[in-house]
Amino acid sequence: MARTNLPLTTLSPNGAVLNNAGTAIDAANGMTIALPSNAIPASPDAEQLLLYVTNTFAGTKTVIVRAGTSNPPAFRGGLGDFTSGNLTASTGTAFIGPFDSARFVQSDGSISVDFAASMTGLIWAVIVPARF
Repeated sequence: MARTNLPLTTLSPNGAVLNNAGTAIDAANGMTIALPSNAIPASPDAEQLLLYVTNTFAGTKTVIVRAGTSNPPAFRGGLGDFTSGNLTASTGTAFIGPFDSARFVQSDGSISVDFAASMTGLIWAVIVPARF
């Protein structure tokens, strides 16, 4: 199963991102967030990543951030996946993150996100600057 790419939105200090429509949730395939490479100076990583999720399904649903499986980078992957609380039917929203790179980053440097079966809605992946 090929995961659907979830694009990153990078916030800028003292700025705003307007009219970002979000990305439709792909509950069947899951989604992947490609984080920037570990360039020097250091680029943003999972510790600066936030997800915003909306649930439009007629029942409560959860979001799962998958633990990394390789050592390294995810030497804390043994702590397991993160599963959100239930997002309210039809109108539930959640901010999820930031994430521990040592637990959630996959071997290719990405973050994997899955959803409860049949979940519908939108998701945004946002990088918050560490400093300015």
